[in-house]
Amino acid sequence: MNPTRISQTTSDTTLEPRNLPEIIDLLDDELGNPDARPEVAQAIERSFDFFRRCDPWFARAGKAALADDAKGIADSIAALESKLAAASPLLDDFLFTPPGARSTVTEGNVLLAAKTTYKEAVLEPLRRMRLDCERILAIEARELLEQPLRSGPEIDRGQRHCATMAYDLMGVFSSRSITGSAEGHYHSIASLLFEALTGRAEVDLKRHCNFVIKVRPQLVSQPNGYKLPPRKRLTCP
Repeated sequence: MNPTRISQTTSDTTLEPRNLPEIIDLLDDELGNPDARPEVAQAIERSFDFFRRCDPWFARAGKAALADDAKGIADSIAALESKLAAASPLLDDFLFTPPGARSTVTEGNVLLAAKTTYKEAVLEPLRRMRLDCERILAIEARELLEQPLRSGPEIDRGQRHCATMAYDLMGVFSSRSITGSAEGHYHSIASLLFEALTGRAEVDLKRHCNFVIKVRPQLVSQPNGYKLPPRKRLTCP
């Protein structure tokens, strides 16, 4: 613990929060690559922005709400598609004739081509939305199968995010190997990232670091040539 960071304003032994530039200085030392400072800072900024916007949707309640919304939308679009497919020829002809062509005299083959193009333009976005919602539901079902819901408190997703990000930063910007040592660079970087995210200094993220090493072992003792794993296709607003 750095004695110069003990707060002088209270009787409690608390650490004064460091600002982001100070933390990035320490991260540069841990990564052993000061030349990458701009890229590291940008990666942290983007990752934290993603986490702050999207974290509520990865909580149990948020994921359940997302799945309910996706199912409702997919079911509604499927019902609409069925209704349109079963509509009378007269209604189908009216609905899928471009509005500008409804009051003009047009040759049959030209009108048919216009109707086909218009119908695809109307229905294709709906079909894509339905498929995207069904894909979200499939991903959720697969995750539940692989990791069934557990009772009790949820994990600290901020700590898990920082442990994962530390892993990726070392893979991209450092030639140092990741180890499970609590005194190693990996654990120090994860703790510094968590401080930058929350203002809480010197928090032990060992459990989350060990989890990341276990599920993503390709970087341990193999720092060179690492590439960031692909992001999930699900994005946040």
